[in-house]
Amino acid sequence: MKKTVYQGRYVRVDEEEFGEKRVLYEKAFLRNGVTVIPFDPEDRVILVREHRPQEDPPLRLKLVTGFLEEGMTVEENADRELREEAGFKAGRLRLYAVNRQTGSFNQTNHYVMAADLVHSPLPNPDGHDSILEVLPVGLPELYKMLVEGRFGYSTASYVLLKICIEIREGRFDFIPGLRLP
Repeated sequence: MKKTVYQGRYVRVDEEEFGEKRVLYEKAFLRNGVTVIPFDPEDRVILVREHRPQEDPPLRLKLVTGFLEEGMTVEENADRELREEAGFKAGRLRLYAVNRQTGSFNQTNHYVMAADLVHSPLPNPDGHDSILEVLPVGLPELYKMLVEGRFGYSTASYVLLKICIEIREGRFDFIPGLRLP
């Protein structure tokens, strides 16, 4: 037997019985998301400093992120989030990785690289004061921040480290000639 015990805008929680002993499991489903890895014309990665009063701590440095909206492709969602949070429209977008988490907590997140950025902001539905700063970070500094754990130990950190390694090894083809010392 399966039933939904909570349905919000971003989270759904189901209870489901399994096995002969009818063990009750709870499963949480977070709306699927997109994370954008934008490269500016100087080959820096654009991060945003965001104020989220409902979180602890309420300030965070992060990549552009958002939930996927129905009726839009992953790339369209990525471009919209980039415009809302960082004020840029991407001339090029490419899906880089997909992380599908299943089990007690369930969500699929798409990691999209963006380049050829032009200034083209959209209003942020979280409010005009939620993004405190748009911060371009050079690759050596980004790599150092990742190694020091300044982003925590998340899938986004793993994806950024993987990109840095591919750049260092000359296997990153999204931006030809990009190097990391």
